[in-house]
Amino acid sequence: MKKVILISVAITVLVIVSWFTVNRISENKAQEAARIAEEEKKKQEEQDTMKAPDILYLGKVEGDSGNEAAGLVSIVSLQDHNFISFNEEYKISDCSDATLYLGNKGASDPEARIGLMTSNEKSQNYEIPSGFDISKYDEVWIICQSKSKPLGHVSLVKNGT
Repeated sequence: MKKVILISVAITVLVIVSWFTVNRISENKAQEAARIAEEEKKKQEEQDTMKAPDILYLGKVEGDSGNEAAGLVSIVSLQDHNFISFNEEYKISDCSDATLYLGNKGASDPEARIGLMTSNEKSQNYEIPSGFDISKYDEVWIICQSKSKPLGHVSLVKNGT
């Protein structure tokens, strides 16, 4: 009788230990699956934020007031922000206070000042403040503030037209 009781207790202990082991393995697998799913979600969110910008307008930099100019400009939209983007070939006459403006019909708009440029050459980007409706403008102007004259402008063409 003692043998039967001992065997019953041993079997009961083995069943309980097995049950806990199986549950623990299942819990670990569930936790691992949840961790992998969370990592995949983070990767997808990172990829969503790394989308390429939409090119809205394009144009070539042209010199004004006897200045030489080169390069291409685009207005791009990225994550609900618009930017004026100058390509690597951009170059214009030296001016320490070259300032960007949006403009229309052959003139810069003093109310559409974007800001001082950081360089007179190479690739650079400038955010267009959120209050501007860029569809109302068809030009980008580069004005030398100290000389009160335009260094160059860009006639914008809507991308895809």
